[in-house]
Amino acid sequence: MKVSEYIDHLIAGECSKLTFAAVGDMTSNPGSPTAVQTVNRNKWIKFINLANLAIHKRYHLLRKEFIMDYPVDGEEYNLPANFLVPIRAFYTIDNDKVSIKNDDTELRDSVDTLVSILMDEPFKAVIKGVDQDVPVRTEITLKYAASPAKATTIFTDL
Repeated sequence: MKVSEYIDHLIAGECSKLTFAAVGDMTSNPGSPTAVQTVNRNKWIKFINLANLAIHKRYHLLRKEFIMDYPVDGEEYNLPANFLVPIRAFYTIDNDKVSIKNDDTELRDSVDTLVSILMDEPFKAVIKGVDQDVPVRTEITLKYAASPAKATTIFTDL
């Protein structure tokens, strides 16, 4: 569905009384919109982008994976730009769960053996703890909800 179709549905319904409902002709070969219509279209595009982002964040419509190779205690990873929220993390080799945002400790011989992924900063993940399994597991997979592409024009297909 194109952004222009969303806007048509919105302005034909309850939003028709709003002052920024005047968006002009949005067919595939429209005439030149007025300055007011262009501003109003841009407002609708911003609202649609916010709504689309909220829906993707809540329902995890777009899921992606991020692989952390050879995770070491204290190592920082830069997360992708489309990262919204973590869904789950696990060791790739055996699907053993890795905690997310768990800063508890489990000491064994003065070594924290509770491996977790901490996310104290935006777009950064830090490994906490040391994996004691033999053979050593060398890869953690982080599944996350990804943000959708932003609409920039009324002809963008969502």
